[in-house]
Formats: sequence, structure tokens, C-alpha cells
Amino acid sequence: YQGAQYHTVGFEEATQFTDSQYFSITGSLRSSRMDIPTRLRLTGNPGGVGHGWVKKRFIDPFPSGNVTVKEKDTGLTLAFIPSRVFDNMALTNADPRYIARLKALPDALKKAWLNGSWDVFEGQVFTEFDPAVHVLVPHKIPDDWRRIVAIDYGYNSPFCALWMAQDPQSLRVIVYRELYGPGTRDKLQAQAILKAMTPSERARVTYIADPSMWARKGENEVSPADIYGREGLALIPAKNNRLHGKMRVHEYLAPDVLLLGPGDDGTPLGPQIPGLRIFRTCENLIRTLPNM
Repeated sequence: YQGAQYHTVGFEEATQFTDSQYFSITGSLRSSRMDIPTRLRLTGNPGGVGHGWVKKRFIDPFPSGNVTVKEKDTGLTLAFIPSRVFDNMALTNADPRYIARLKALPDALKKAWLNGSWDVFEGQVFTEFDPAVHVLVPHKIPDDWRRIVAIDYGYNSPFCALWMAQDPQSLRVIVYRELYGPGTRDKLQAQAILKAMTPSERARVTYIADPSMWARKGENEVSPADIYGREGLALIPAKNNRLHGKMRVHEYLAPDVLLLGPGDDGTPLGPQIPGLRIFRTCENLIRTLPNM
């Protein structure tokens, strides 16, 4: 398709395409005639290899009740028209049992294809994640809570730092700040982390980082951890066993009865709320966590 000119492009089941396929084809969407406008149309269901990029580009920008939005960077107008199986009356009238068959699907597929939910899909790891439960409006966090900055460094792949605060009594964790993005060198990453904090906050933060940051490429090379240390960030290696870490995230996303422990009379302490919640300003964590 490269080099050709298309006035209209349509994708059937867009979530079955990768983002690179989508953008390479839309790069050929153009018109050399003023009387022929260009059009781009996509249909799709939750799930598939392209679920993440379709959700980010066409689903997440639209608040409830708003079906059009103009992109700030491009000036393009995007429209999202939600539709569920119940809107297809020709199908449901001809095959009334189709709804029953959708209800019999595994839970993730049922939520996606029957209810039209883009927050769950087949193969999703953290199915417990629910923005209505786990995402918070930012608020003041008590000064005596434990503070941790978790760091995953990278240059071509995005660098990420997450600020977490832990309630000393309930052990619940709130992720309250993030830095995220590719193309930043180690020294600048460390400087950006320090710049994001006040001096008093720096004094009570523990910095935990990917163990690979201690690797040296050559005999005389310094490691990323060394570079961070020169900037004033004393890092501690994380325990990065993937299976154990995955299970810990499952535990913290669930209601925190186990985290709190039983009271003296055997009843759980505190309300049934999750052990991990995220400020809504941490947009990249909220975007990537449910897409895993």
C-alpha cells in the first residue's frame, strides 16, 4: 500500500491490526482533489493484538456522552460511536439465542463482547483492575507514610519512575506520581526524579530500581546505578522475580482483607477496598497496567 493514494480507508476489526500496520496504511490516506475529501473508518471489538493502541487512541479520549474530540497536536477530529449487540436488532430478532451464547462465554470475553467493556480482554493479566475502584482523585497524603520511588530505566524503551506512599497501619499503597517517556539519558533521568520532589520529600524516600541497572558493559564502564548515585540517588536493587511480582500485584489489587488481617473478634479490619490505588494523574500507569 505504500506510495499509493487512497481517498477512503476502512479497517474491519481494527484490533486485529498492530499500530504500525494502522499508521503505515493511514499514511497513504490523501487526496489531490479538493472535491474529494478523505475518510477513515474503523470497526472493532475489545481484544486482539491491537487492543492497547485502539483503546488509547479511540476509546480513552472520550468521556461519557461525548462522541467527538479534536486532537491538540494534529487538529484532527476523532469520533467514537459505541455500539453493543443489543443495538443490532436485526440480529437479535433473527437469532434470539445469540445473547444467551454470549452470556455463556468466559468472563473476559463476555464482558468485552456482551457488555462492550474495553477494560477487560481475553489474555489480560490483571483482570481485577477497575478504574472506578483503583483510580483516585489526587489528595494530600499524610507526611508520616512510607515513601518509595520505583525506577525502571531505559532509553529506547520508556523510562519510568513511580512514587508510592504506604499507610503504616493498613499497609495500603497509593501511587501518587509518575515520570514516563523514552529518549532520556541516565543522568537526566536521575535529575528529573530529584526535580519532581521537594527537599523534605527527598529526605524520606527510598529508591528501588531494576537490578539490571548495576550491570557494566565493559571493564572500565560505569553502571546506570553509578550514574544515579553521582546525582544523589542511592538505589536499592529490587526483587524482580516476575512470577512473585505478578502475584503481589494481584494481592494488592484485590480487597485488602488479607493485608489488614483479622481484628480481635475475628472480623476484618477496615472497609473492603483494594490494597493498591492510583492517582488519576498517573495516566501512563493507568493505561499500561490493564493492557498487560
